[in-house]
Amino acid sequence: MPPHLQREEIVHDLPLDEKSCGHCGSFLSKIGVEEREQLETVSVRFIVKKHKRLKYACKCCGETVVLAKSPDQAIEKGIAGPNLLAQVLVDKYGDHLPLYRQEQRFKRHGIHINRSTLWNWVYLSSLSLAPLVEAMKGDLLVVGHIFADETPMPTLREQIPENKGKKTKTNYMWVYNGLSKEEKKLPIVIYDFTEGRDGEYPEEFLKGFSGYVQVDAYAGYNGLFVSTGNHLAGCTCVGCWAHVRRYFYEALQANPKSIGEQILMMISKLYKVEEDCKKESLKTEQIRKRRKKHSKPILKKIHTWLVKHQPQVLPKSLLGKAISYALSNWESLNVYIEDGRLEIDNNRSERCMKSIVLGRKNYMFMGSVRGGRAAAIIYSLIETCKQNDVDPVAYFADVLARIPTHPNKRIHELLPYHWKSPEVREAEMASPNMTEKIA
Repeated sequence: MPPHLQREEIVHDLPLDEKSCGHCGSFLSKIGVEEREQLETVSVRFIVKKHKRLKYACKCCGETVVLAKSPDQAIEKGIAGPNLLAQVLVDKYGDHLPLYRQEQRFKRHGIHINRSTLWNWVYLSSLSLAPLVEAMKGDLLVVGHIFADETPMPTLREQIPENKGKKTKTNYMWVYNGLSKEEKKLPIVIYDFTEGRDGEYPEEFLKGFSGYVQVDAYAGYNGLFVSTGNHLAGCTCVGCWAHVRRYFYEALQANPKSIGEQILMMISKLYKVEEDCKKESLKTEQIRKRRKKHSKPILKKIHTWLVKHQPQVLPKSLLGKAISYALSNWESLNVYIEDGRLEIDNNRSERCMKSIVLGRKNYMFMGSVRGGRAAAIIYSLIETCKQNDVDPVAYFADVLARIPTHPNKRIHELLPYHWKSPEVREAEMASPNMTEKIA
């Protein structure tokens, strides 16, 4: 059992009439203890904090009346405290529990909170947290290597007569992520909710960015890599070998005798080089040299195989489509060997999409565009917390309480990859070095 959990000892003793020997009648002596740990839970406990503001007046002249200042709240004049808000946010966007189910759970505890009230808490919290995501975006746009992906997000239409009887419209949730420029290479994950899938959305989000962008072959990203008119492309496309491998694997599943197995074996050798680099903890320049020496010859063999077999297969077959995909994206699929910072595939982004897909299976659709944008803000912070080994509940509880009075110039202290728990902050303040620094 984890050592940080509270321990409660329960002693099980023999009844008094069993503490004597059955042979000679002497009293038994204790010779040891057998211990066993059992994990248990204590039901959620809700409390009501009653804030009393003391009022003072001058009895002499009666002109002065002073009221103690009310503490700043996560939601102005709201009944929800920061810990409760944190739990609602993480339940909804971290553990994929729709608000109507949370409403039912509150009822089991004798507390009646309508889901519209819960949504209002989510929305107002997202407005408070939005500046943090903007600050994270500033950190992301200077990393030099960004992964991107997108997935459909059904959204209810606006409740107006013209939309009566129409189905949900298809909006999109995009993800942009990378590793910070700091020494520890801390993960940054940002989601962006849009009303379409056009190339204007990634172009707008990545405006001013210059570096590598690792994506699949979706044409919507092409504007990032091609200079047109007044737009000067400052991005280099990095292809995804996981997509190539997936298409050949599907062809092999459909036809076990397919020659696609040959190329899968060669692709596995590319991944073996990457695996060895990780095991040996190679640095950036060492990775680049290893790829030039071992991966580049394999890539040449793969290209030769693709060119040779393309005329021999039906273009519309699964194998034909797999070969066509690889050859049409060949240039971007080779970029990763040029820089040791780059990765062989875009799986980092696809892993970030899992939480969106799981959530979508539970709540089915977004209630509005406003709801999608609020979700993108909260998803960004939760996923970044998870990838930096930060408890999102503890993070939100602390940040929502602090953000109303936190100086904007020190906003980076509240970002998930810089955040410190109250216990850590107190320990640092109590250390002699910190005391001398403050003095």
